[in-house]
Amino acid sequence: CEALTQLAKGCQVVVTSCWGTQAEMKETGEDLCIGGTMDAARIAREAGAQTLVLTHTGARLCKEEVKRQALADIAEVFKGKVVFGEELVKIPL
Repeated sequence: CEALTQLAKGCQVVVTSCWGTQAEMKETGEDLCIGGTMDAARIAREAGAQTLVLTHTGARLCKEEVKRQALADIAEVFKGKVVFGEELVKIPL
């Protein structure tokens, strides 16, 4: 989303929703209505962020094996720190 990328420009930390892996979301058509792993990675990279916090993750993305793949996919685009937001998680700024 270009508007979100512009809003995030210059931020050190980008917090964005990430429902699932981009590949899986493309198969189901979910990528047309909500952001996925590669969307989040591109936004953080283009914003110049140091940290990307993924929120509103789908149940499948919370599984460890899927989470590992998601992190590998994101690392191809975004070179900063990636945090999976979880309830009550504290993220030092």
